[in-house]
Amino acid sequence: MEVDVNKVYTWANPAGYHFFGADVLGKGADLYFEGEQNTFDVVHSLFNGDENTIYVESWQRRQDGEKRLLAWWCRVMKDGQGNVIGAISSARDITERTRAEQEILQLHDQTEQQVQRLIALRTIDQTINVSFDLGVTLDVVLSQLVTQLGVDAAAVMSLSPHSQTLEHLASRGFRSPHVDKMTFHAGEGLEGKAIVERRTWLTSHLPEERVALARAQALSADKFITYCGTPLIVKGKVRGVLEVFHRAALTPSAEWIEFLELLAGQIAIAMDNAEMFVTQQRAHGELAMAYDATIEGWSRALDLRDKETEGHTQRVTELTLRLAGAMGVPESEWTNIQRGALLHDIGKMGVPDSILLKPGPLTEEEWRVMRQHPVWARDLLSPIAYLRPALEIPYSHHEKWDGTGYPDGLRGERIPLAARIFAVADVWDALLSNRPYCPAWTEERAREHIRAQSGAHFDPRVVDVFWEMLERG
Repeated sequence: MEVDVNKVYTWANPAGYHFFGADVLGKGADLYFEGEQNTFDVVHSLFNGDENTIYVESWQRRQDGEKRLLAWWCRVMKDGQGNVIGAISSARDITERTRAEQEILQLHDQTEQQVQRLIALRTIDQTINVSFDLGVTLDVVLSQLVTQLGVDAAAVMSLSPHSQTLEHLASRGFRSPHVDKMTFHAGEGLEGKAIVERRTWLTSHLPEERVALARAQALSADKFITYCGTPLIVKGKVRGVLEVFHRAALTPSAEWIEFLELLAGQIAIAMDNAEMFVTQQRAHGELAMAYDATIEGWSRALDLRDKETEGHTQRVTELTLRLAGAMGVPESEWTNIQRGALLHDIGKMGVPDSILLKPGPLTEEEWRVMRQHPVWARDLLSPIAYLRPALEIPYSHHEKWDGTGYPDGLRGERIPLAARIFAVADVWDALLSNRPYCPAWTEERAREHIRAQSGAHFDPRVVDVFWEMLERG
């Protein structure tokens, strides 16, 4: 196509006639740049001498009325004196190519969105798998929800099966105060629709809805326009509702709704897992209490059989735990130390009364039997997985720092720390107590004995910490 200095078409090739029509010559180019005035204005740079060649894309109406996107290369024409006399242009129809590029870009955006949502779901799955803290899980879910769905706020409301009220569990993005204290009946307002109808409920005209939000007044500062609620259902039971809010009208796609419902399913599973975990923890706690009560009963029975001073085992156990704390033993190990201390003489159940209760000194053969009681303790307790971690004291509390103890003749730090701690506490309480075969010692005499046995019977470091603990009270 050629135009003169007035931008009137003066020549066209067959393709130009086919596109613009047989009557194109003599007509101004601006006639065909319908709605593309900005593009038409770019051509002026050719005619004022600023540019020799330009490239421009513009929508132009074909002779059949359809608008097509043309890619133009335009070059200025000049006379012998260098004056602009017109321009020659070639064009290519790039409508289909451009549409294909746009479709590819749109597909890329959709794919990227799907990938991000899959990553979000994976993040939520990992959180549910590693944490039974429902608060942490809900914080992760709502963060992903607000980001992936592009909404202003979201909330999770839990349905109380007894009172049939919806109670706040977690929220994000609200301006209104006291959102976390809002409670209302499950059948009230728009919030109740998702619960009652057991399906996702959406409105993008919140102020115009005949049925208002149950907490509409409380949320008035947020000026929400869009509301969507979807029920939290797991194992056939409605556990609550997941809500999203936006301050502009939304027209969600089917994929948007599907992702929201996927998140609701994740939340429902997390709520169910957390409830099961709490129930399990409660049952475990009750079982542990029952076990510990049984262990204490065993220890009292052993004291009675062995003619120990009443309360000796309980006192030694408490003293051992205090000393373990002073020694820096982690609290996570205290329970096993407590159980081991309570059962320290459980192996004596295998010692005959004729030996255990003998008023006089034991023969060498009787001592051989007596020294077996740590081994019998191990044999009794090791099959019980619950008590296996508590074996250090029952099995090793007769070992001595210098290696002269039994049953294995362990020396120094090869003796478990719990057993070294218990040995000091056990002897201390025994020396200060009245026993059938020996009256109680004075505290000073007991101190002298412990001090004399430091480095022989007892771990010197444990003895030093023991004195410091007693002085602190």
